[in-house]
Amino acid sequence: MDVKYTYEKEVVAQRLAEEIAASTIATAISYLTVLGNTVDIFFKAELSPFDEVLLGEIVAAHVPTPMPEDATHVNVESEPPFAEPLYRTKRSRTLAPIYIPPGATKVIDFILPEERYVAGGAIIVENGKFKDSIKASVHDYYEAIPEEYRSTLCEDWPTVAEYIEGEWLEYAGEPYTVHKINTQPLNAKITQSLSLRITYSAYEDGVIYRGDWEANTTYAVNDVCSYGNKAYKCIKANTGTLLIDGDTWVKVDSRCVLVNYSLTKKL
Repeated sequence: MDVKYTYEKEVVAQRLAEEIAASTIATAISYLTVLGNTVDIFFKAELSPFDEVLLGEIVAAHVPTPMPEDATHVNVESEPPFAEPLYRTKRSRTLAPIYIPPGATKVIDFILPEERYVAGGAIIVENGKFKDSIKASVHDYYEAIPEEYRSTLCEDWPTVAEYIEGEWLEYAGEPYTVHKINTQPLNAKITQSLSLRITYSAYEDGVIYRGDWEANTTYAVNDVCSYGNKAYKCIKANTGTLLIDGDTWVKVDSRCVLVNYSLTKKL
């Protein structure tokens, strides 16, 4: 049975309801209603003593301080004519495609100049294959966290928090796959100078990715190397044979990756 709490008259009901819904006790709420100056909150069960204190502090912050008897009273509007925004969310994207050769793992970093909350997004992949996977984390790209705080603030510095330890892409067949990035129930908080890091692994059975092609390197059959945005697989062992040699190398499709993401700022 739901447990009902009611607050009325002395609080600004709508604002109180919004703050309660955004607090850590929100998961315990069954539902809440606002009617005039009254807030009715129905919890799934009785709150713990700790949550009772937290709820009391939130309510107390919305109770006006009594005016001294000798104070001058000025009539003002109790509510602004328009709703005041608490958050602002914007969607954005990578500026250019990211090419990932078969068998390679690519790190994609989004560096933020201001604190933001990542509220999810999507990865769009051309030439994606079954068993492609991603990881997602908050990363200390610029070593912004002082050394003395790293052990307490970070899971495994320079990784601040890894919120997708590993996830198979929801492969939908060629040519395009759209995979949703879900950060619920906790959104990823990225403070200034930290980055959202997405790691994409392009699965390819039997190949070994060797990085950029180099003239003095020896390559074995099924080695893959890249040149610019193109990828090539070795079909004949060689040392420094040019990639245009069709008897030694064959061009293979790289994954072409685009990322959409949603960022929220607390105002």
